[in-house]
Amino acid sequence: MNPGQGTVLAFLLTLMSASVAHGQRIDSVRVFRELPAQAWTTSGAEATGWRLWRERASSVRATADDLAELNAVLGTLRPAKHHHARLPELSHLGFVYVGRALHVFCLVGDAERVIDLTARQEFAIADWTDRLKVRAWLLSMGL
Repeated sequence: MNPGQGTVLAFLLTLMSASVAHGQRIDSVRVFRELPAQAWTTSGAEATGWRLWRERASSVRATADDLAELNAVLGTLRPAKHHHARLPELSHLGFVYVGRALHVFCLVGDAERVIDLTARQEFAIADWTDRLKVRAWLLSMGL
């Protein structure tokens, strides 16, 4: 992973960090390379994430070393509660591993929202330049 990818990854996962207890470290993140074609909902996306995990589906992984910057800024953003909904614009699905807990997350709406499906929390990416950074990272990782 090149240095710019680590910065963007840190930004992306910082959005999810508020759902994790202060002081815990994000150990790794995995984003699945391919998703099945289906009508996405909150619960369907979470169930699919767990199924893909059990099947060891192809994914891109970033380790704790890649996440050092992220772990320095945990808890800086406040999440909004995510209510069960249809997710027609779901684009990416993956896992963040924190200590001993796995959280399924997804990107929705051209990287406008990151949803922690396990904790039922979401984080808005309001700034368009930050959304471009997320998309650039995804492209650089082959996603």
